[in-house]
Parts: sequence; C-alpha cells; structure tokens
Amino acid sequence: MNTKVALFVVLASVGAHADEVETLRGQMHTYYSGEALAGIPFAGAGLASAGAGTGLLLSRDPTARGASVPMFGFAAIELAFGIYLAIRNPMRIVEFDAQLTANPNAFVTSERLRLKSIVHTYQPILLALWAAASAAGGAFAIAGQVTSDRTMVGVGLGLAVQGLVMFLLDWTVLDRARAYETALAHYPL
Repeated sequence: MNTKVALFVVLASVGAHADEVETLRGQMHTYYSGEALAGIPFAGAGLASAGAGTGLLLSRDPTARGASVPMFGFAAIELAFGIYLAIRNPMRIVEFDAQLTANPNAFVTSERLRLKSIVHTYQPILLALWAAASAAGGAFAIAGQVTSDRTMVGVGLGLAVQGLVMFLLDWTVLDRARAYETALAHYPL
C-alpha cells in the first residue's frame, strides 16, 4: 500500500471514530437530560402527594385521614428524588462529556457497567418494591374492610395508589436506561 492510500485509510478511520464518539455523546446527553427532566414529574408527584395528604388529613373521615399517612411518606421520597435528579444530572453531563472526550473507550466501559447495574439490578428491584407496596396496600385495604377498620382501609388505599405512582415513574426511567444501554452496546471498542 502506498503512503497516500495508507494516510487516507488512517484519516478515514479517525473521522469515522470521531463520528461514533459524537453520536454516543448525543445519546448520552439524551439519557442524562431525560433523567434531569424526570425530576419534574417526581417532584410534581411529591408536591401533589403532599397537597392531597394535607387535604385528606384535614378531613373528618377516618378513611381519608388514614390515606394521608402514606401520602406524606411518599411525598417526601418523591420530592427528594425529583430534586436530586434535577440537580445531579446536569452536572453528570458536564463530567461525562469530559470523560468521553478524554478517553472514549474507558468512558464506554464504565458506562456499560453503570447501565448494566441500573437496567438489570437497581430498576427491577425498585419496580418490585413499588409493586409490593401496591399489593400490600390492597391487602391492607381489604383487611380494613373485613375488620371494619376505616383507618386501615385508608392507609391501604394510600399505599396502593402511591406504590402505583412510583412504579409508573420508575418504569419510564427503566425505558430510558434500556435505550441508552443499547446505544452503549453498539459502540465499537
């Protein structure tokens, strides 16, 4: 192979690699920007739960007052996590941009491990937890109905509703994480 052809092959390879890095950068931005934006529905759910919990607590009905208890607990979790997502992820984008620029292969290796953990361990555990909370809430509500304990019915209903809300919020996180994991898997090391 003559020198001009070899130089062309090297330059074409560098250009193709730069395109792959920029494509991955866009996918990384999409994922972490989505995570930051997910802070809005999480925080919104927290504020809505706190408002609903307050209204229920002020009621004279024991079922409504019982439902306020899990509402306040979940409001704190939802609001705290929403704020965390909104603050942490923009900082991650800056941090990960620098890592991707400095060493794309090391970044991809690290991100693959992170996303594997999120998609295959962390998120499934959270989804199972929220599904169990909803099921437990349903069981509490039924037990309260059977024993004529209206407060227990309310606690159960509040727990079932909040478990479902968290399940749905975390499901969207899992979908976004799976898409990013797929993008990372297709990056050639």
